[in-house]
Amino acid sequence: MQPTQRQILLRILIFALLVNVFAWLGPVLGGSPTAPGPGFLLWGIAPILSALIMRYGLRDRVDMGWRPRLRGNGRWYLLSLLVHPVIIVVILALGLVTGLIALA
Repeated sequence: MQPTQRQILLRILIFALLVNVFAWLGPVLGGSPTAPGPGFLLWGIAPILSALIMRYGLRDRVDMGWRPRLRGNGRWYLLSLLVHPVIIVVILALGLVTGLIALA
């Protein structure tokens, strides 16, 4: 049975609410980028934790996508692996050419 448009919207809202609740609990539990603690960890894993809670709470039997489907999607996996390094190289090259950065 396919969920209705209203059910989909409700699930998106619940997910967003869960992520925000977990993210705001982070500072309450303590932790920061300079001194990581349990709150910082909770803040970092809030989206995946919310997704897992929703998956098991709603008893959804949709594939979690743990296994990569390389057949037919190989170019997208390759693109995702290359995008960040290429962007970093381009930005560093632009910085060096313009003299805004110096590699020391």
